[in-house]
Amino acid sequence: MLFLLIVLCFVVCIIVAWPSNRKTKLINKFNGPPALPLLGNGLLCLTIKKEDMLLTAKDYCEKYGSAFRLWFVNDAYVIINDPKYIEVILNNTNNIEKGLFYNTLKSWLNNGLLISTGSKWQYRRKLLTSAFHFKILEDSLQTFNKNSQFLVKQLLKSNENLIEIEPLISRCTLDMICEAAMGVSLSDLSDKGEEYVKAINRVSNLIMCRMVSPWLWNDWIYYLTSNGREYFKILSILHNFTKMIIKERKQRKTSDHSRKEKQQLKTFLDCLLDLNETDPDMLNFEGIKEEVDTFMFEGHDTSAAAISSAIFILGHNPNIQELLFKELDEVFGDSDRGVTMEDLNQLSYLDRVIKEVLRLFPSVPALMRKIQSDIQLGHEENIIPPTTNVTILPYVLHRNPKYYPDPEKFNPDRFLPEEIQKRHPFAYIPFSAGPRNCIGQKFAKIEIKVVLSSILRKMRVQSITKLNEVKPEPGVILKSAAPYIVQLIPRK
Repeated sequence: MLFLLIVLCFVVCIIVAWPSNRKTKLINKFNGPPALPLLGNGLLCLTIKKEDMLLTAKDYCEKYGSAFRLWFVNDAYVIINDPKYIEVILNNTNNIEKGLFYNTLKSWLNNGLLISTGSKWQYRRKLLTSAFHFKILEDSLQTFNKNSQFLVKQLLKSNENLIEIEPLISRCTLDMICEAAMGVSLSDLSDKGEEYVKAINRVSNLIMCRMVSPWLWNDWIYYLTSNGREYFKILSILHNFTKMIIKERKQRKTSDHSRKEKQQLKTFLDCLLDLNETDPDMLNFEGIKEEVDTFMFEGHDTSAAAISSAIFILGHNPNIQELLFKELDEVFGDSDRGVTMEDLNQLSYLDRVIKEVLRLFPSVPALMRKIQSDIQLGHEENIIPPTTNVTILPYVLHRNPKYYPDPEKFNPDRFLPEEIQKRHPFAYIPFSAGPRNCIGQKFAKIEIKVVLSSILRKMRVQSITKLNEVKPEPGVILKSAAPYIVQLIPRK
């Protein structure tokens, strides 16, 4: 029965929204794999394993060039892998609408900053920029240091046993985002905090599975599946948790004690609440909830992925670890003190290491824009027409040998100033680029540096999972099909 419903929906889509003649002609001028009548290249989603999708895209870029096309029923996709073309797309202020891919997140994040478009996005972006000024970032260091030190104690308890690193890192970054950005500690919420942790991990997995299954992108069809019913049930847990955090922080904010605290440690959520008081029509309670949902998800999972990947890749590069130990010892000696902003500025080699990690393992492996007006790429005949979904794959772009010789090799010196100057600025986009770049990237960079420096000051890493066992699974956040199993050995 379900299969028949899905087939019926496909037929309706074909009849109602089959692309115009002009669009079809323009898209088919791009090179690409052979497409079947009606289905286009839709069978790729059924025949390729999730962990092979990004690798297949990489092969297609090599085979079909820096801009090629795919058809999925009536939807056209142009995948681009040339920094010149990527700059044209991401810098275009008329084409800021996210692609079809992001509709799968709408029932969770509604019209938060990640998904919203047009005047609403422009207004929110301008308002929320104030939530990431230097003083707030500096204040967040207290929380980052406290949670990093707690994480280090947990890791030292492993007694050199083999552990899966990602779940521990993920819990740490979730604690950080709740406390630093929302002003609420998960440890104070007992069972509710644990319930949220389990829910956000599960919903992330469900979203990843849904994103690589275009036939499930429609909410109505998705709800008919067991995964869909579970997904919408979990959403109520996530939304209720967000409402609880907002109400709790609002109550603290209005108390005399919290007013004093606010002067010292103002959070992202405090900024939203201030904006709500200033202009409740433009940022009401629902608007605050959208942005908190968005930042809770984007802010913890992306950082966790980057930190986990860094630990894993360093475990395969002991020589680079030694260079990091030398830098960390020069800055911190054998002290146990927390990290300061001045320290972060001195950790130049760690900065290069993180950039190289994000080259090989960008936390967001794919970006998408739905084109609103004609865009010309290079030659006159290469025109992307309206309603086309343009896809940019940082995971593939960052492995382009034209810009990164021997691209699979881990080499932080690629990010020496003189090397950066040789490359096109849009050849490296781990935080996207242009007007819709990641608003929280400074927050994330500080968080990643604090966590990694705290771990490496106390222990060295040896990775047990082999490099060839790691296959990237696409989704909102890049995940590995194989868990990162490591051994942590105290340095002193």
